[in-house]
Amino acid sequence: MNRRSATIVTLAAVLATSIVSAGAGAQSLRGSVRLVHFADVDTPTAMANRSDDDALYVAEQAGRVVAVDPDGNVSTFLDISDRVTSGGEQGLLGLAFSPDGTRLYVHFSDPSGNTRVEEYAVEDGDVARSSRRRVLGVRQPQPNHNGGQLAFGPDGMLYLGLGDGGNGGDEGPGHARGGNGQSLRTLLGKIVRIDPSPSDGRPYSIPSDNPFAD
Repeated sequence: MNRRSATIVTLAAVLATSIVSAGAGAQSLRGSVRLVHFADVDTPTAMANRSDDDALYVAEQAGRVVAVDPDGNVSTFLDISDRVTSGGEQGLLGLAFSPDGTRLYVHFSDPSGNTRVEEYAVEDGDVARSSRRRVLGVRQPQPNHNGGQLAFGPDGMLYLGLGDGGNGGDEGPGHARGGNGQSLRTLLGKIVRIDPSPSDGRPYSIPSDNPFAD
């Protein structure tokens, strides 16, 4: 796949419309939007912020996480491209920092095309590649519909979006009954919520209030 360049832009003005107040009806405010060139990155798939850090972190599909500073300068923060299958709907698909900013989580397609979520420690503003820890792996039967979003919720848990496993029409096991998206026998086609750093040394734990924990 040819690598495409994408431009990060800043919103220089805000267009506000349809402000409604009780008893006053709808009012329309007219403004303008101006886009300003800020930075160039390759095939971006996700963005994240880190606590007490003014940089913007961008995931590039080929397997690189770059930091974009307030002046638009781009630098490599983490490069795992040697362990990522990239192209089509595969690659480095998501990233998220822990709420305290001390850990980075990445979601990517491994050399076998399967989903992998890994954790890296962040020390003094730099990622420690030697700290790599596997959190979760999910087998992908097809190279498309991989999903990829990672985000921490207000509960401190890590949320992971997974596609239905590929092909078309969610044609997973039991397709006639709804396929992977409707099956509780697979994580495919789900939003998964986990505690990625349990105290007992396991890769992750399932929150106790998960109704499907059993």
